[in-house]
Amino acid sequence: KATAEDLIRLTKPITTATAKAVAAGNSGRQEDIIICANMGRKAIFDLLATCRVRMCKKKHILKRLKI
Repeated sequence: KATAEDLIRLTKPITTATAKAVAAGNSGRQEDIIICANMGRKAIFDLLATCRVRMCKKKHILKRLKI
C-alpha cells in the first residue's frame, strides 16, 4: 500500500542523487557522473512506480463505488 509517507520517504534518494550529481560535476570524473546518474534514475523509477500503484488502486476503488 502506497501512502503519503511512502512518497515522502522516496524523495530522500532523489535529494541524495542531486547532491551527488553536484559533487560529481565538481570532481569531473566520468565514473562519479555515471554512478550518480544511475542513482537518480533508480530514485525516479521507484517514485514513479509507487505513484502508479497508488493511482491504479484509486481508479479501482472509484470503479467499485460507481457500480
